[in-house]
Amino acid sequence: MAVADYTDRFYLAFSNEENLSTSENEIDSIRLYYLNDTKEIYINWVNSYDIKEIQLINILGQTVKTYTDIEPINSHEIRVPVKNISEGNYVIKVTNSHGKTTNKKVVIKQ
Repeated sequence: MAVADYTDRFYLAFSNEENLSTSENEIDSIRLYYLNDTKEIYINWVNSYDIKEIQLINILGQTVKTYTDIEPINSHEIRVPVKNISEGNYVIKVTNSHGKTTNKKVVIKQ
């Protein structure tokens, strides 16, 4: 063994598991739009999930606003007012009653 050889310092381990996959915890089929004329975020989903929380997160990862008192328009639609929110790029994190979440990007222009 040479002076600078370290044979037991690092090693690589491979696995067949998909650790980066989050599909089992995500809500499927959510569509999200910013409505410029009413200054609202419109959320529409195909399946009737019980949405418990909506978070508005800025690009720095800070939660700007959390909505928990959510009253749907009908069984598939929610409108969230964002009149006093600064312009910019945001991430909307939607959580349902089963703990499943989805993240969508939205651009707010006031």
